[in-house]
Amino acid sequence: YDSKKEGVPDTSFLDQAIVNLKKAVELKPDEKSLIYRVGFDLYNRTSYAEAIPWFEKRITTDSTHLQSYQYIAFSYIKMNDFTKAVEYLELMYKLKPDSPFVLKTLSTTYLFQIKNREKGMEWLRKWADTDTKDYEPYKWMGFIYISEKPAKKEQAIEALTKCWQRMEANGVDKCKEIDVIT
Repeated sequence: YDSKKEGVPDTSFLDQAIVNLKKAVELKPDEKSLIYRVGFDLYNRTSYAEAIPWFEKRITTDSTHLQSYQYIAFSYIKMNDFTKAVEYLELMYKLKPDSPFVLKTLSTTYLFQIKNREKGMEWLRKWADTDTKDYEPYKWMGFIYISEKPAKKEQAIEALTKCWQRMEANGVDKCKEIDVIT
């Protein structure tokens, strides 16, 4: 059987890495990076339910490790348990409410994975208010406003104008961000 011919990704390298990482954790049970890596590799192997306890263990060694909260949330999303996903996303926000990474993760997760436009827009606004340099929150707001039925053209123009202004202020090559121009 050739998994590559069937379009199935070969994860045998992850399987062996996970076995070796688990052995390493047995030798060094307090090594934070090893604990996280087991969870990360399990997540990448799509073993989401098995990955979660590793990320939780990582959090017990450092309750501020945002990536562990993120991958727990994403694991729950992959398993279609949005209630649990939101719980971990909001824990990320409580830990670091001024983090553009956290706000971006919350907004994009609500918008594109959970498909909750209202909550996604709420988080986009917080992201735009907190991060005074990034143009992306305004880009996404503009696209969302214009895609609503009926389109909210004035709000879209306002958001995309702010996006454009931030791009100019940061020296962003607008031609490389063609989706903003069109």
